[in-house]
Amino acid sequence: LIHSVHGISFTKTFEELDSIFLDAAEGHSLMDGMIELLDFLKSQHVRLAVLSNTGFMEESHRQQLRKYGIEEYFEFFIATSDYMIRKPDKRIFDVALSKLRLNSDEVWYIGNKFEFDIQGAYNAHIYPVWINEERNQALNSIEHLDVSTYYELLEVLKIKW
Repeated sequence: LIHSVHGISFTKTFEELDSIFLDAAEGHSLMDGMIELLDFLKSQHVRLAVLSNTGFMEESHRQQLRKYGIEEYFEFFIATSDYMIRKPDKRIFDVALSKLRLNSDEVWYIGNKFEFDIQGAYNAHIYPVWINEERNQALNSIEHLDVSTYYELLEVLKIKW
């Protein structure tokens, strides 16, 4: 809107600009234990996808996953900006379930924001796993798994399997 109103043009596409801005704005890095967890889940034939509250395009996030060498772990990436609804809205979780062709009782959702991820998964009847790095108090008493690191989650899953 702003560039159109003011007659500003770019030599790059909006997709390229989106990716550049995402790189600069978010400064992503892999959390400790993520690769080990992904490798373990892959060895157990667990299907994985990403559902992200984001204003950036799906392809920009895919580039981030490729940059860190983890894109191949995930079947798909859902950017909530593509659907115009955000977590904790149950409907965005329903989209993911539909794409997976799974029922909610067959899925766990791992997230780091209680209000959006854990509450949203719970609303969709998906078992929520909270990566609670700061050891915050839960906002309510919904049933969920609370771990502080991916390593801790990995240990829980190894016991489960």
